[in-house]
Amino acid sequence: MKPSEKKDKENKKVDNDTLRNKELKNFQKKVDEFFNNLSEPDLFSTPSDLINDFEEHITSAAIDVAPAKIRQRPDWFTEAEELLMQCIDARNQAFKNHLKHPSTENHQALKEARHTLLREKRKAKRQWQYEYASKCKKNDFCLKPKDAWKMVFSLMEGFSTHHRIYRPTNFKHKNGVEAKSDSENANVLNSHFNSLFNSQVSADPTVLDSLPQHDIKHEYGTLPTANEIINAIKSMPYDKSPGQSGLSTDMIKNLPPRALNYYVKLIQQFWQDPDIDFSSWHVILLKVLYKGKGDPQDPNNSRGIALKETSAKILSVVVARRLLKRLKEVNPSSQFGHVGCQEAQHTIKRALLLRRQHGLESYAVFVDLVKAFDTVNHQLLYLILAKYGLPPPHH
Repeated sequence: MKPSEKKDKENKKVDNDTLRNKELKNFQKKVDEFFNNLSEPDLFSTPSDLINDFEEHITSAAIDVAPAKIRQRPDWFTEAEELLMQCIDARNQAFKNHLKHPSTENHQALKEARHTLLREKRKAKRQWQYEYASKCKKNDFCLKPKDAWKMVFSLMEGFSTHHRIYRPTNFKHKNGVEAKSDSENANVLNSHFNSLFNSQVSADPTVLDSLPQHDIKHEYGTLPTANEIINAIKSMPYDKSPGQSGLSTDMIKNLPPRALNYYVKLIQQFWQDPDIDFSSWHVILLKVLYKGKGDPQDPNNSRGIALKETSAKILSVVVARRLLKRLKEVNPSSQFGHVGCQEAQHTIKRALLLRRQHGLESYAVFVDLVKAFDTVNHQLLYLILAKYGLPPPHH
């Protein structure tokens, strides 16, 4: 693919709903063409080149059969803009006439122009609201809750989206100087996240002494089976942002059997052979989202979102499922994350309620660790996993 064609593909988006339903067979047929067109030199390509070519072919196939129609959802004003602008012009003209030539007649004309504008505004809002509400039926909240709530939020935003809140797009250096270009913005973020992810946090290794050593469960380090990998793919949610290649979960979950088996083979080879590696799995897109509070130009008030390759997520899901399974077997009394926060919330609520019924005072301390997931000590984490009986990594 030529560089210009590749850039055009990157700028296009896929209609996931169309891909999963109307164009599913065409998409699977186009994906299968990858295997039909494999030449002998391709078989001797590096693993990284093979997976890159494969994922590029999948993405291109999805864009070809189900391109998204990029269009802005108009708000109530935009829908009736022509008529409303006529009313606004008439109101403004009536106001000018009244200022220049004050009279009972001109004052009455101004009142009528204002009433006409107000009436048309209300009519435009009702019409716009009715059209959106008619698309959101009661049954949709049971059958398609995500789509239904998306429509509700669109309905709420439609009354305010034409009033934009200005937010500076440039970040500030630590000395308070504002960045003036994209490259300076990149340097500010690079410095911020580099210091964040490489911060040296003190850890107490003696904490390991308080953990009992469980027997090593070597079955958690065995080669993932085909069913385990395919089930991991099936469990991945739809409509998630892709990584650099543009390959999404919607594409992977709807691959034909031959393509799914190819992914199984690639992941199993990566697990077994220390010489096999995929360069794309080491590239992550970092998106920055404002937290909604504090100075938006301060990088500390923005949250970094890492978008890794979807194919790499498959292996992450396999590993995460094994870890959670082992954690449930150990059943630590102080651990609720990923296991059942609802149970912990129920327990503390019942305890507080019981004490209040007996007229007893209660005090609770909630600790929110600053950037806990960004600054965790990985070496200590591996040692803790070993204490829980997880086998060491193969490579």
